[in-house]
Amino acid sequence: NGLPGSAPDSNAALADYFAADFAQLGDVVRSIVQRECGGALTLQKRFTDGTDPSTTGVWEFFNDEQGTKTLDYGSASSATFQHTFQEGSTSHEFLIEERPRDGWVLDDVTCEVGGQPLTDPTRVVREDPATPGDPVRYRFTLQADEAMSCLVFSRPA
Repeated sequence: NGLPGSAPDSNAALADYFAADFAQLGDVVRSIVQRECGGALTLQKRFTDGTDPSTTGVWEFFNDEQGTKTLDYGSASSATFQHTFQEGSTSHEFLIEERPRDGWVLDDVTCEVGGQPLTDPTRVVREDPATPGDPVRYRFTLQADEAMSCLVFSRPA
């Protein structure tokens, strides 16, 4: 089952092979990546005062779509949220919440994509709670076929 490259958005869902001229190659490859590849957001916890994460117990990150991901340094070094992109979708927004823990305040987040620091401030946006003690929210915008790795910093209260 092959389809010509003239309708690249439908190719990845339906075709066994792809026929396109060179000018269409970029669109065809993009449609395959968007349809067949996903993206991942990986979170690690760090502390601005140099505290060793393994001594701080369990941290939880919540997302409406995927629920709570528990980061227990006794068994894992990170928590990962994954997304499979649907046809025509080129980005996905993760809304991640972290509830404040006694003795700690959420400080900052730094992220990398492809081993390079993420410098676009619109791709990681902090939303502070209106009421103290409510979760701090971050909006992470992930592109198709992208792995974003972030350090979530806390500091002593």
